[in-house]
Amino acid sequence: MLKNNLGRRSLQLALCFVLLCGTVPAWAQKDAATPIRVAVTAPVSGTVSKPGPGTPGWEEICRPEIRAMRQVLPSDKKLAYYGRWDKKDAHTYRTDRGAAYLKFNFTGDYVAVHLQNTGAKIWWRSSIDGDAWQRFRGDLVAPLTRKGKHTLALERDTETAGGITSITGITLAADGKLLPPPKPLHRRMEFVGDSILAGAFALGTETFGYLLNESSTQSFGPLTASKLGAEYSVVATSGEGVVHNYRESAAKGRSFTHSGDDYARLLWGEPGSRFTGQGLKPQVIVLNPGANDFTGPVYPAEDFEEGYRKLILQVRHLNPKAYILCLEPVPFQYRASKPLIEHVVTELQVRGDLRLHFIPVNKDQSFLAPYDYADGEHPLLQGHERLAHYLSKVIAGIMGWE
Repeated sequence: MLKNNLGRRSLQLALCFVLLCGTVPAWAQKDAATPIRVAVTAPVSGTVSKPGPGTPGWEEICRPEIRAMRQVLPSDKKLAYYGRWDKKDAHTYRTDRGAAYLKFNFTGDYVAVHLQNTGAKIWWRSSIDGDAWQRFRGDLVAPLTRKGKHTLALERDTETAGGITSITGITLAADGKLLPPPKPLHRRMEFVGDSILAGAFALGTETFGYLLNESSTQSFGPLTASKLGAEYSVVATSGEGVVHNYRESAAKGRSFTHSGDDYARLLWGEPGSRFTGQGLKPQVIVLNPGANDFTGPVYPAEDFEEGYRKLILQVRHLNPKAYILCLEPVPFQYRASKPLIEHVVTELQVRGDLRLHFIPVNKDQSFLAPYDYADGEHPLLQGHERLAHYLSKVIAGIMGWE
């Protein structure tokens, strides 16, 4: 009887989808343990030529019918959070960091994660039981076709400028429950940078909007961590420089937040939120700012070096035992920062910081080929993959990670 009721409910959902969209959804055509997402129009600016699930202007959400549910607070200890999260309120965990993520195990045939966003262009990605990642906005609601144990991974794909996301709770089936979380990986990494690390234009340069074309979770930072089998945190905001932001002199009414200011914050959008080293304790920290400082009026070399030195010392203060790896900025046209960064690193090494390294990227020509870039400055996904492949080998050599 239960099986027949579930079958009729699925058929009703499929018929509603046909009436609304004119097509039979994939989940109605096969029996698979994948999330069910019904696309509904969302009030966003602009138009989309071919609207549908996964395209800008649509929310991939499914509004469940009335049924018994089990509610879980975001502060439950069986939920594993990574990256920078504001956890002051047990009923609401907040972040605005690209590539912040959480993982948890649960039982039952239903899961929903309730997300409240201050911006309309905040994207997340989800994967259930190791299936392919799916990009969505709004709440994640996933009825499943089987009960038993499941694992959900959820990661924010949009950088800080998109706004703040609040997780207000998780809903499971009435007979579902949380299980102990996935065992954390022993290796831990942090990545600090700008739009390159935020994944700007990683998905291309189509004119759907800046934030819609980026993917923080698929930038070279998370990809490098994945190749090395490490948990990670990303601190990256487009346009930021060490002492001079992109178009800073031309900006009006903008608060000039530089890399050091950003690193000191828990949430980028809230200057009063202080980061004191809580959460992930990275063994390796990769610094990648320094390109935006040379996009406009160039500050004297000594100003840049002083700013970069302060950034390293700031990071070192909060992470006394970590290896800090200073990366040459990726875009080849901003190579003027390379000798300055290398000089600061050498100076601090001489002073006794033996866990500080400089990592060159470009030699006599750009490491990435022209076809690896979306616009000559920001790598596409394939460019990030090439960078991650290179960096993972270099970092493994420094750390002795097999």
